[in-house]
Amino acid sequence: MVLDHETFILNLTLANNQPSKPDPNPSWTLLYRASKAYGLSTLFPSDMDALIKVMKNDDRVFQRFWYLFHKGHVSEPCTDTCKTSLICLLQSGRYDLLTQCDVLHGDKNSVRKT
Repeated sequence: MVLDHETFILNLTLANNQPSKPDPNPSWTLLYRASKAYGLSTLFPSDMDALIKVMKNDDRVFQRFWYLFHKGHVSEPCTDTCKTSLICLLQSGRYDLLTQCDVLHGDKNSVRKT
């Protein structure tokens, strides 16, 4: 059972600053703790389902997820089809069955290729 999740990052530029003398103990930094980042007391499936429902309707929460998903280095925005596909994956756990999104989204935001 997952109660929380933490993601740490390493500044590679800083870690590789002196290639001739690599730091044997590079400094990892906490990027986020899921419970705090999303205001959750636990990461139980019911809590995650509620968070996904919030992400569907509150783009600010979704974009925060997108930023953290990319460990603070977003290379491109995620809107429209990208957002619908990612939310479908989060709900279903399957990239290969995006047709399930039709059911999840009431057929309004189909991401199927026709």
